[in-house]
Amino acid sequence: MAGESVRTMRSRFVIPKQSIYEESSVALHSFGDCCALPGGRIFTYCKNGAVALTDGLVVQGAVPVSAHLNRALAASAVVGATKVYVGFGASAAAANYYAEGYLHFNDAIPEGTYYKVKSHLAIAGNDSVYVNLYDPLVKAATITTSEVTLTKAKEDSVLVLPNAAVTSAIVGVPIIDVTASYYFWAQTYGPCAVLGQGALVVGQNVGIGGTADGAVGPLTSYVTAIIGEVMQVNASTEYSLIFLKISA
Repeated sequence: MAGESVRTMRSRFVIPKQSIYEESSVALHSFGDCCALPGGRIFTYCKNGAVALTDGLVVQGAVPVSAHLNRALAASAVVGATKVYVGFGASAAAANYYAEGYLHFNDAIPEGTYYKVKSHLAIAGNDSVYVNLYDPLVKAATITTSEVTLTKAKEDSVLVLPNAAVTSAIVGVPIIDVTASYYFWAQTYGPCAVLGQGALVVGQNVGIGGTADGAVGPLTSYVTAIIGEVMQVNASTEYSLIFLKISA
C-alpha cells in the first residue's frame, strides 16, 4: 500500500510540539492534527490567514475560490493515475495552495470520489495545472464530462467567522491572539471562553450570531450550526464559558 492510506495510519492525536498558549512562525504539525488535554479539551492545528486573530472568537476556513469549483478536466485520467490535469478559471493561486486539502469529482463519472491533494504548481488563472494526489484514482475520469472542485484544508489560512453569513467550514476557537500567517492550536471541544451576544442561558446550545464577527448567540435567535453548550453566562458582548462541540 502507499499514499494517504499509509501516511495517516496513526492516531490523529499527537503530542504537541508547541503549547496551546504559543504561536509559531513555522509549521510544527500537519493540518488536522489534534491534541487532547486532561479534562476533555481538544485542539486542532491551524495556520492563521492574512489578518491577526483575537482570542475567544470562532474562526472558519478560507473562503472558497469560485473559479476553482466545478472545473472541467484538461486531460483524461486513467485508473491508477496520481495526478489530475485541471482547467482552472480566472483566479490565480500560489503553488500548493490546495496542498493537504481535497479534490473531489462533483459531476459525471467518477462523481462522488475524492482525494487528498499532495501538491501542485502555481495557478496563473485561466490555465491548466496538474494536481498531484496522495492516492491513485480508483475510477477513470474523462476530459469530455468529468468535473472537479478544489477545496483548501479548512485549518489552512483561517479567519474570523463573519456574523452576516458563514462562508466556509467552522474550525474552532483560538485561545490566544495569533499573528497573521502564524500556526496555532484552535480549540474544538470542551470548556472555552467565547464572545457571547444575546440572552445566553446555562445548559442551552449556542450557534453563530450577533452583530460581532466570531460571536456565539442563542439558537432561538440565530439558527445555525451548534457551536456548543453554555456552561457559565456573562453579560452580552462579554466572554462566557462555552462547552464547545465543534469537533471531538
